[in-house]
Amino acid sequence: MKLTTPVELPRGEACISLPHRMMWWGSCFADTIGKRMSEAGFADVDLHPFGILYNPLSIATAWRQLLQHPTYIYKEEDLVRHEGRWHSLFHHGDFSAATAADCLSRIRSR
Repeated sequence: MKLTTPVELPRGEACISLPHRMMWWGSCFADTIGKRMSEAGFADVDLHPFGILYNPLSIATAWRQLLQHPTYIYKEEDLVRHEGRWHSLFHHGDFSAATAADCLSRIRSR
């Protein structure tokens, strides 16, 4: 009795090589893989431009924002103040800061 089904996949034409640029989005898994790619010598690896995002809807929203508005301009709906710190509802808490200007500066630097 055979409990596995061997599947042979043809070699694809697209291969990743050291000069390729990469951007990793998602959870801590993406963080780990992205760091390993960087340590392996890949030239340009960007990890989590919005911070760690865990669900497809958050990632899709982040992509949509980048495509529509690549530069953040302060608007009331972009940042919220909670417990003395400014936060973006679209970014990980690592971007939060004591002032709105610092929060936006962190976001724009990414």
